[in-house]
Amino acid sequence: MYDFSRCKICAATSAIPVYALRDVRIYVCPACGFHYADYLDGAPLETVPGEGALTEGGRNYMDSRLDENQVQNLSRLNLIRRYCPLAEARCLDVGAGVGTFLDLLGRQGAQGHGIEPSALRREFAGGKYGILLNREPVDKPFWQEGFAGFFDLATLWDVIEHVDFPRETLAAVWRLLRPGGMLFLDTPSREALDYRIGEISYRLSGGQCPLFLETIYARLPYGHKQIFTAGELVELLKGLGFEILQLDSRHEPPAPSIFHRLRPGKGIVVVARKPEN
Repeated sequence: MYDFSRCKICAATSAIPVYALRDVRIYVCPACGFHYADYLDGAPLETVPGEGALTEGGRNYMDSRLDENQVQNLSRLNLIRRYCPLAEARCLDVGAGVGTFLDLLGRQGAQGHGIEPSALRREFAGGKYGILLNREPVDKPFWQEGFAGFFDLATLWDVIEHVDFPRETLAAVWRLLRPGGMLFLDTPSREALDYRIGEISYRLSGGQCPLFLETIYARLPYGHKQIFTAGELVELLKGLGFEILQLDSRHEPPAPSIFHRLRPGKGIVVVARKPEN
């Protein structure tokens, strides 16, 4: 069992639970300031609890939602194209979902590989796009022994906040990139207005009204386990040897109300490179 007083980023052993939410406690490391929840998924799940089998209704539902992320996926694709020629590029999409982004990469001539823990999403990707996604996590021998130094680029779109151990996940991705290989990721930001309001409300109410913190963190399979600040994420990547080429804030598309604008709010976009030498 993991000792949550040990920070998942800096390994200091003085982290304490600061926010007691309905399903989880949020630990804060006084050494580096990192925030993370006190639960882990543990061993990879063969099937996510509650998923069942992919029914026709489920397939239609997934299909009906494909357009929701179209603008964001095109923006991500354009970001990659500013740094990498995609024709024949060997790409790894970690947390590939239903395969939509891998399909976009394939249309650009890239050779895509994807990792997705959800059996339903893997099945949908195969039926919709003919894409075979792998359930093996990036740190497992399938990838680490079979694809070391293989990929030209790796993407982690809204992924790093979901993994049990973000440092180990990013280190595993580093080993799969060739020298000069590129990393593209985005993730929610702890500096976003929703998170700050949640912290303030929690403190003023003595923990009775955490507001958005309850929805940011939840004890669900592959739910949010940690939320970074931009500085924390940059320092982590630099510590692993990455060169930071671009750091931006991500803003969600316009939403119909002020409350929706606050959730999920601002995020972090990072472009990094594994040095040539």
